[in-house]
Amino acid sequence: MWCGLVLRVFVNQLSAWTPSPPQEAVSMLQKRLVAEVYTHAFFPHPSDLDKDLVFHDHIRTNLAHIMPSHKALQISEEHLSEAPWPLAQEKLLQINAFKAPEEKLDCIVQCCNAVMDMLHMNERGSAGADDFFPVLVYVILCANPMHLLSNIQVGIGPQWMLRRLGWGRG
Repeated sequence: MWCGLVLRVFVNQLSAWTPSPPQEAVSMLQKRLVAEVYTHAFFPHPSDLDKDLVFHDHIRTNLAHIMPSHKALQISEEHLSEAPWPLAQEKLLQINAFKAPEEKLDCIVQCCNAVMDMLHMNERGSAGADDFFPVLVYVILCANPMHLLSNIQVGIGPQWMLRRLGWGRG
């Protein structure tokens, strides 16, 4: 009820601006609404929190021994000196500080940019997916952010990301 009242007042104020409300105001409204429904949208069932916890614990207990030189990762030798890519981990760990999907996606983009920046610093040519993806997997395993499944499935799912990046339908 309170959220609906605030929304009506805000929309009435926005309609006074012509021809359309400023993007900053729309963004602020979206962030406020997401904050109000965050818990219900991200964790609609109590089992969702349990799944996140099981996944987080699985990575912590079963994959903590994975080193950047692990043969399954296939991180090239010239990139091992930058491991464990702490800046990229830090950017990814910020994901739960935000509630709006755009802000969560921005954390992922910043993480990916940090990885690419490090790869380019020690690159013989240009870094590609074969260099990037194994490092990203390792960064995710090391950072192991809480609620990773919920963030991916609900908040920044593949369809939403594609639409946000302009690659999907509307």
